[in-house]
Amino acid sequence: NCTLTWTKPCWDNDRTIENVNLSGEVSSECLDYSMLMKRYVLGDVAFVDIDEGFIQLKYVKHIRTGIIHCDLLPIIKRYKLNDISNPENCFTIVYGASISENKSLCFISPKYCSQIWYSSIDKLITQYRKHRLCSDRRIVWLKNQYLSLYHENEHFQGPTPMNAVLVFGGRQWNSSSLFSYERDHPSSKKSGSVMKSWSNLGLKKRHKYEQNYNQFQ
Repeated sequence: NCTLTWTKPCWDNDRTIENVNLSGEVSSECLDYSMLMKRYVLGDVAFVDIDEGFIQLKYVKHIRTGIIHCDLLPIIKRYKLNDISNPENCFTIVYGASISENKSLCFISPKYCSQIWYSSIDKLITQYRKHRLCSDRRIVWLKNQYLSLYHENEHFQGPTPMNAVLVFGGRQWNSSSLFSYERDHPSSKKSGSVMKSWSNLGLKKRHKYEQNYNQFQ
């Protein structure tokens, strides 16, 4: 799954360039990873907030420049963006989990920064759609199952062999059920002993053959 995340930078509290501390305690990678964890824990299409959020590109319908159904005035006053103009400094992502659901996510930034982000996200969405058409659905299903088990109940660890068996349609088992199966099906234990005896016989013949070969040499 391709997910677009945004977070508040770790040096956001510093108001001047001279006071920016890039070696903060919390790195941007940790912040992005926390948003990815929230994406799997919440299980939503998107989580939209001014400071942080995410959106699954799978549910993006289209992206365009400018603002759709968004009031810029509160944001301009809050961040003192007096030189922001609508078409050049903004772009909007329209997304939804169904045909009737159409939500807008608006991004505001300086002119050239907005153009770069718009072009990059537009190309990313196009390539992601091509990749979805060409990818193996079985691999995608397996990946989704693994990620779901990894984030289940906020454990954040890989699935156990038993979880993998259950995912593929198997039944839950334990050591006591294994012993009871051997007790109720003695033929399986007998067949195992027969195979073991045949393997021992093969090893004995091989050992005898090696001894005869060494004597001949």
